[in-house]
Amino acid sequence: MPIMNRVDLLVSCPNDGGLVRIQDGVPVSVDNESTTGICCYEDKFLRCIQNSIDTPLKLIVYGKEEPQTLVFPEIRDVHDILAHDGKIYLVSSGSNEIFEVSSESYEILARHKFRGKGDAWHLNCLEVYENRLVVSAFGKFRRHRGYKGRTRGAGILLDLFSGEVILEGLSQPHSPKVIDGFFYICDSEKRGLNRIDMRTRETTVIEFENYTRGISFSDEHIYVGISSSRNIDQESKTSKVVVLDRLTLERMDDIPLEYGEIYGVSAVPENMELDFGETANSVVGGLQSSCYKG
Repeated sequence: MPIMNRVDLLVSCPNDGGLVRIQDGVPVSVDNESTTGICCYEDKFLRCIQNSIDTPLKLIVYGKEEPQTLVFPEIRDVHDILAHDGKIYLVSSGSNEIFEVSSESYEILARHKFRGKGDAWHLNCLEVYENRLVVSAFGKFRRHRGYKGRTRGAGILLDLFSGEVILEGLSQPHSPKVIDGFFYICDSEKRGLNRIDMRTRETTVIEFENYTRGISFSDEHIYVGISSSRNIDQESKTSKVVVLDRLTLERMDDIPLEYGEIYGVSAVPENMELDFGETANSVVGGLQSSCYKG
């Protein structure tokens, strides 16, 4: 069944992926730079180029001017990005912390470090819930990647500042989103999308054929990223964006992509004009935050 309304989505694809733009159901590759966290904020689009534990983060800011490249040497194995209330939050999974950055100067304002060595908890995705910043994680582990083989039911969603656990019992959770009085979160290892009524805690589970990660919304639909995964056995190594009816949760459409994995799905605001020009590569200076602008 075709999509019944106009939509403009950006989809980030890591691990030999790139950035994809979907307009009216038609996906077009912007480029082949593997990408993790993405978000739209005011008149800008922020994009994290995938990096490793051993390499710095390259963050690209698209707006009305030429794209700007920012380099953060401290942020390792970046996963998500969220802009909120004049600040940008970046998840440094490789160092088990979240960086708080000014949305104007791009200076690092604070580093929120969790216990454990290296990528101990696998912090990944951010959301704002009741004006609280929350983050999903594979669980509370001590050692670097101690979650390997131990993620079933260990996953949590927690308050960044208080440490309070908001949700638990998840399996490799990703992409928490709050809308219409419901909390949506990908229970990725179980190949599901959970819709939770936060008043009653009643949970509806929508099951899919592959790894779930990446959620966005339009007035009528929910868009869910379905990936192949390196962590669970499956035959398919392709990805797609599945379109659900926002009221009934009925599956309406599948939009196949040429990449194997999806990280984030972000709806482009109607009033935002995006021009993916040639990315600036030169590094020309520094701030106290060790963020370099290009």
